[in-house]
Amino acid sequence: MPVLPSPDQKSPIGAAMEWVGRIMALALEMVLPGLGGTWLDGRWGTGPVLTIAGFLLGTVGGLAHLLWMTAADDKKRRQRRRDEKQ
Repeated sequence: MPVLPSPDQKSPIGAAMEWVGRIMALALEMVLPGLGGTWLDGRWGTGPVLTIAGFLLGTVGGLAHLLWMTAADDKKRRQRRRDEKQ
C-alpha cells in the first residue's frame, strides 16, 4: 500500500507543479513589460525608450517578487520546524 503524505505536506509532483507555476509567473512578469514597451515604441515611434524601460521595470519587479516568494517560503518552513519541535 502506498504511503500518503500527511495533510500538511504536498506530494512531490504537487510541490514541483507549484514551483513551475511560480517560475512561469516570474518569467512573464519580467518579459511582458518589455514586450509591451516594444509594442508601444512601434506604435508611438519613440525608439527603444519604452522597450528598455519595460524590461528594466519587469526585471526589478520580477526580482522583488522572487525575494518576496522566497521570504514567505522560508517563513513557512521555519514555522513548520517550530511546530515539529513542540
